[in-house]
Amino acid sequence: MRNVATVTLSPATQGTTVTWAMDGPSPLIAKIMSLFFDADTMIGGDFAQGLVNLKAIAEI
Repeated sequence: MRNVATVTLSPATQGTTVTWAMDGPSPLIAKIMSLFFDADTMIGGDFAQGLVNLKAIAEI
């Protein structure tokens, strides 16, 4: 699959809000797999760790 990852930075009262999203077409096999597998459970931890890493780098 080919997806576009977007990181959006928005000013917040105490710092910056970071939103990380991926968008793209979903082939038939991915649609079928989504019935049986939860993507957030499978890769959500990786995204969360990536945001923690980004925060650490940004605050240096």
